[in-house]
Amino acid sequence: EIVQRAFEYYFYAAPAKEPVVKIVRPIRWSKPIAGWLKLNTDGSSLGNPGLAGGGGLIRNEEGGWVAGFARKIGITTSFLAELWALRDGLKLCVNRSILAVEVELDAKSIVDVVANAKYSNIFASALLDDCRHLIQQIPQIRFKHIFREANRCADTLARMGGLQEDEFIVFESPPMDISILLDFDLNGLYLN
Repeated sequence: EIVQRAFEYYFYAAPAKEPVVKIVRPIRWSKPIAGWLKLNTDGSSLGNPGLAGGGGLIRNEEGGWVAGFARKIGITTSFLAELWALRDGLKLCVNRSILAVEVELDAKSIVDVVANAKYSNIFASALLDDCRHLIQQIPQIRFKHIFREANRCADTLARMGGLQEDEFIVFESPPMDISILLDFDLNGLYLN
């Protein structure tokens, strides 16, 4: 009888679920404003924690390639992989004496952490301190959260980083793996 009551409750008396409302929005990567460069970074962790990599790229105001990177991180969380990638991207900007950069990430948690000077985390403190120090060395810098669909080039570089032999690679020209994605972005095409 108990099983019968549970069955009746589940199929006849359970409250109706609210319908899921899906909003379709066109998303695309956009060029930086005149006089600025754009840094897109991403971290990838296959599991949480899992095998991780980081990557990113810098593009000019016409959307052209300036530099890119990929890092093999090892086993870590997605949060730390995102911070590694941000740190590497900021360091690349500082090393190239970039004066004005828009930084875009698809990890809102990282954008929020960078914006909150009081945030601390024992596991991320060294990486976060490095990021904050590098940010201070760039005269003009803006951070923006973007959707994953607008960050596909950085995502591909991050995944490459997790699988590569070398610990860190700087790309002076784009790797073949992202050429189609770069063209897609350069042409201003949208994804839903």
